[in-house]
Amino acid sequence: MFTAIFVVGFATQPATLATFATQPATVATAPADQVLRRPDTRFARNITVFHVNQHSFGAVPVNMNTADLTGDLFFDLLEVLISPLLCQNHSHKLPGPDPCTNPEAMGADLVVNKVTLEVDSRFSGYAACNVCVEGQDPFGGYCEDGKYICDCLATGGAASWPPKLRPCNTTVGFEEVYSLMGKGIGHKGCRRSPQLPSPTPAQCYVEGVFGKLTAADGGAWYSSLEAGFCGEEGGDCTWRVASVDKIVSRSCHVRVFGEEVQRAGAPECLDACGKDRTNVTSPCWVSCLYKAALGPDAGHPDGKVGGLSLEALKQAWAKPFLGEESGGCPALEEWAGGQRRPLLNSLPVLSPWGGRPRTLLPSRAAGTLVAAL
Repeated sequence: MFTAIFVVGFATQPATLATFATQPATVATAPADQVLRRPDTRFARNITVFHVNQHSFGAVPVNMNTADLTGDLFFDLLEVLISPLLCQNHSHKLPGPDPCTNPEAMGADLVVNKVTLEVDSRFSGYAACNVCVEGQDPFGGYCEDGKYICDCLATGGAASWPPKLRPCNTTVGFEEVYSLMGKGIGHKGCRRSPQLPSPTPAQCYVEGVFGKLTAADGGAWYSSLEAGFCGEEGGDCTWRVASVDKIVSRSCHVRVFGEEVQRAGAPECLDACGKDRTNVTSPCWVSCLYKAALGPDAGHPDGKVGGLSLEALKQAWAKPFLGEESGGCPALEEWAGGQRRPLLNSLPVLSPWGGRPRTLLPSRAAGTLVAAL
């Protein structure tokens, strides 16, 4: 799903928890007539993650990619928020998932979910879960249109296109974004190259986003597959929903986040947008957002990357999940079985409406392990 030039290999070895913080697992109580299946309690941890999807697909991330706060902020800036600039005249077309047709970025009735998962912390390689568009798997295969597919790359599978795939397993996938991309790409800013002699502002902003990652706060991406879901049936499982913490509309999230970021920018930038100064889908508004976030020169080759600190960007991105009295977005009800239901917290069962989700579709893939421009 990233703005891709080349694909990088997925990690296949187990990951550890050393690089990011988790919360101790909490024990939920199930009704007497229900059997609560959980990950192995010896390795169970709670993690708070975010994901975007169409509201009707629900908040339980079966076959979805999720991310921690830094990881989802990074993905949002790298691919989703940039789309009005990147996809003008649909000029962006590179191998891999296409951000300009991504239903999880462009779909109707989008929401941002904040959920707490209880996971088996013996992670393995990250799986890329994407929406099937026009029957075409983002990595070159075929799939059922409108459904979602998760792909796992074989060791060395990214050396060619389409990449070589391997069967996914039941473990929760994990990838630290900085280790994957930031070390080799970040902090260089926008540079001309033989492949890109005249980078556009959008391409330069994408380059600048990498400069926000740090080794200490590198961002985490997760994949939670149906095969490992702690449903009502089956054997061992590796993840379940501990709580659905808040669901907000994507439009409100962009507005609140954007207002926080734009305050750091030059007022004349938005003033120059005229009637589009509050239109979050206009190229002018988006350009002002990135100038505020990354610095006024970040859209030019050899321009300095500055702007807001990573911590300030994280606080702005998380603000929509605060209470309305603190400037956050209204909480939306969950959507289950085609009906809206009140938001449930501290779930004693393994999906918001009990039992195994029937046709839950993945949220936006929190990255598909392709390197950015």
